[in-house]
Amino acid sequence: LFIEETEIVGFEGPREELFGSLLEAASERTVISVVEMGGIGKTTLAKLAFDSQKVTAQFDCRACIAVSQSYTVRGLLINMMEQFCRETQDPLPQMLHKMDDKSLIIEVRQYLQNKRYLIFFDDVWQEDFSDQVEFSMPNNNKGSRIIITTRMMHVADFFKKSFLVHVHNLQLLPPNKAWELFCTKVFRFEIGEKCPPELEVVSKEIVKKCKQLPLAIVAIGGLLSTKSKTMIEWKKVSKNLSLELGRNAHLTSLTKILSLSYDGLPYYLKPCIFYFGIYPEDYSINHKRLTRQWIAEGFVKSDERQTPEQVADEYLSELIHRSLVQVSTVGFEGKVKTCRVHDLFREVIIRKMKELSFCHHVQEDSESITVGNTRRLSIATNPNNALKSVKNSHFRAIHVFEKDGSLEHLIVKLCSQSRILKVLDIQELRDIRLKRNTCA
Repeated sequence: LFIEETEIVGFEGPREELFGSLLEAASERTVISVVEMGGIGKTTLAKLAFDSQKVTAQFDCRACIAVSQSYTVRGLLINMMEQFCRETQDPLPQMLHKMDDKSLIIEVRQYLQNKRYLIFFDDVWQEDFSDQVEFSMPNNNKGSRIIITTRMMHVADFFKKSFLVHVHNLQLLPPNKAWELFCTKVFRFEIGEKCPPELEVVSKEIVKKCKQLPLAIVAIGGLLSTKSKTMIEWKKVSKNLSLELGRNAHLTSLTKILSLSYDGLPYYLKPCIFYFGIYPEDYSINHKRLTRQWIAEGFVKSDERQTPEQVADEYLSELIHRSLVQVSTVGFEGKVKTCRVHDLFREVIIRKMKELSFCHHVQEDSESITVGNTRRLSIATNPNNALKSVKNSHFRAIHVFEKDGSLEHLIVKLCSQSRILKVLDIQELRDIRLKRNTCA
């Protein structure tokens, strides 16, 4: 990853904070953890600080290790030693590649014992990663620093058992910085890197859809830089952005990074995260409403020690700590009141849902509700044509977000045909009245 300082937009404040943590006078070995969702710029920020001349001058040796989800501790340690020796021009230890794990840890530890070292572990997923690498990095009171980037707060918390830890929660870009980054990427060869006046409205519409996520702005900016700068071309991209995410080579890195967050979930959280795709875009979901739906669906596995509600709250906390779910509002006691996911991650969720026939979204132009084996229905608009034909009688969950009372006939029809219904969410329809035996 090669980054020019002149290309960095929106990270000026976080960069200075990171410099402070790296260069402060404290002599104790310290972990600096940069935590947030995929695509927010954790690696970009950390690598910028790692490579800065004022940082490199303060350390005797450095190593930058890409961890990700597939690694061996042995491989990381060998890579680390190779980078140390390359930078310091020390000879590699003899038989390094043939050492057993214990000998390798001792070798690395001895090499670092009298040095002020800086190690950057990028993209850490394993919660107990600190246990795996702790003994190779001596606490020699020389001001050594370890940077980690991770999507999961649990990873950062686990380091606290044995290390002094500074956590940096990276935030989404402010709107003005999101616009600046977009213009830098798309109009870099224009005079003053400025957006032409005739494209400004549609450009700001596109930036708004990126929801201040740096990787999304960079990826979509890269796509637009290859397009002719005409209103017709850009409106087409804006209108079909969700479609472009699934098929355009310029956006592959964005969808891959966002998909990794889903792929890395344990099995019991995957159906739970899908529920965020059932709700409409930009919808702040009530915590209790969501967890009760998980329980009704049978997603929550409880035992005699905990109630289903307590387990469901733990599931939600884990999704928040994995930086997948954003807290929208907090109640008086500091508990989550409403939450949501980033709109671009929601697009990834919806694509996964379609692949697995998890839920069918009824749109205004839906001619009929014919959804094969899909067991869940999400109605966000009044599908006038769909009223004429309902061809599935096996829904487990029906969610209605349209406030139009004329949907009552459709809901009654769906309920009367759905013999395995577990969730009927018609909270938006305040005036609807269903007979007791409608869903019997």
